[in-house]
Amino acid sequence: MESLDKLLNENLDKFKKPFRQLRNSLRKLKDHVFHFLQDPRVPSHNNASEGGIRILKVKQKRSGGFRSQTGAEDFMAIHSVADTAKKNDFSRWNAVLALV
Repeated sequence: MESLDKLLNENLDKFKKPFRQLRNSLRKLKDHVFHFLQDPRVPSHNNASEGGIRILKVKQKRSGGFRSQTGAEDFMAIHSVADTAKKNDFSRWNAVLALV
């Protein structure tokens, strides 16, 4: 953590605004940046999150989207429950059935 503190306290005035903004964000969240090193259940990447929304993008490309706002919201709610169940090693089918 000392190395991270040292890096976050360096003067970044010579860099453009995005670098300073990144540093400020990391300062606020520094206790959480390396949480994956302390808890093996926390992944070091966001691939699962990106995979979770991929099906929505595929649906949009293949069919042009949803026919109604309600249909989109229902689909996303069911998909969210099923995806969360999968990530927690539960049956997606049983999770969706529990909603009914």
